[in-house]
Amino acid sequence: MAQRVISPFDRRERERPAPPGRVSQHVLPAGVPQTGSPCWRLWIIDDSPTVRAVVALYLRVFPLTIQGFAKGKDALQVLRARPEHTPDLVLVDLELPGLDGYQITQAFRSLACCAQTTIIMISGHDRVTDRLKGRLAGVDEYVVKPLTAEKVSALVTTYLPLCLPQPASAQILREQME
Repeated sequence: MAQRVISPFDRRERERPAPPGRVSQHVLPAGVPQTGSPCWRLWIIDDSPTVRAVVALYLRVFPLTIQGFAKGKDALQVLRARPEHTPDLVLVDLELPGLDGYQITQAFRSLACCAQTTIIMISGHDRVTDRLKGRLAGVDEYVVKPLTAEKVSALVTTYLPLCLPQPASAQILREQME
C-alpha cells in the first residue's frame, strides 16, 4: 500500500511505499546518543566524516538505524552481501572518490532490493544540469548543501512519514533548529 508525500523542497507530490516496520540496532558515530527503537534504515554516503557525523547528530532524535559510508563502492558491497539490510532512505553526496553520486544511484536502482528505496542527492552544486542528471540517474530529491537540522528533519519526516522524533527528544530537535 503506497502513501502520497509532498517534497518539502519542490512541492511535487510523490508516491512512497508503506513502511516495512523493521527493527534493528543504531549505528551512530561515537558520542552520539541513541534514542528510541529504530524502525527505519538510513544510509549516509559522503566522503566527509564531518558531514556523516553531523547528519547523524541531527537525526539522533528519530528512531533510525543510521549507517555511514565514505565510498559508494563500500555501500554497494554491503548491499550485495546483505540485501536484507536494504536502506529505506539514502543520502548520497554527488562528488565522491571512485563512483560519483549519479553512478551510485544508478547502481542502487539496478538492484531489485532497492526498488522502493528513497535516494536523496546532497550536493554543493545548484545547477539545473546537476539536478536533471540526478533525476535521470534516479534520485527522488536533490538537496543543496549546507545541510541544516531543519532540512534533514524535513526529509526524514517527508519520506519516512511514520518516523517521528521521540517525545523526550523534542527539546533537542528545537535546539538544533535554532
